Amino acid sequence: MRIEQNKLWENFYAGDSQVFYPSKFAESVLPLLEQGGQLLDVGCGNGRDSVYFAQNGVDVTAIDLSQKAIAGLKSRAPCIRAVCDNVLTSSVFAADAFDYIYSRFFIHALTESEQSQLLEHCLHSLRSGGLLLIETRCVEDELCGVGERISKTEWAVDGHYRRFIVPEELEAQLDGLGFKHIRTLKSKGFAPLHTADPVILRIFAEK
Repeated sequence: MRIEQNKLWENFYAGDSQVFYPSKFAESVLPLLEQGGQLLDVGCGNGRDSVYFAQNGVDVTAIDLSQKAIAGLKSRAPCIRAVCDNVLTSSVFAADAFDYIYSRFFIHALTESEQSQLLEHCLHSLRSGGLLLIETRCVEDELCGVGERISKTEWAVDGHYRRFIVPEELEAQLDGLGFKHIRTLKSKGFAPLHTADPVILRIFAEK
């Protein structure tokens, strides 16, 4: 499944169906970011939000496993430290390295155990008072239940794996790791695309 996913995203980032304007989530969190603050964009894709943050004075490191996506980002925005690597094993997660860790539409592509690894890395790499900013699909998404069932929250459609997040479970996991001031938002209108407007989960947590 993982190899198939890698091929899927390499093909996507080699195609012409990408968008490069910032997401609504990026626009919504920008007021929380200080100029000169150090931000890690986890699962950055083509870097649409990384570029937006950098253009607004944030010091950005961006990581993704897709060679096509990272190569494109490096050519468009040399000021960004763009890293092609596996987020679960990457040395980019150094201790106390970042003021912000940002992840949009990425953790639902991870298994539960992979999510646990990633969140531990995030806690390790955030400075005291740093913010973890997540936007992801959740179990109220209309795509939950469509396609090949892997588990009660995991589904695959045309080889595209998604694990739909249970908000209360993610909150509890963050709390158990030691994050504080955990805030959850859940709504339509966060990530509309064409005719789709799924219920999307946003979580904000402080180290």
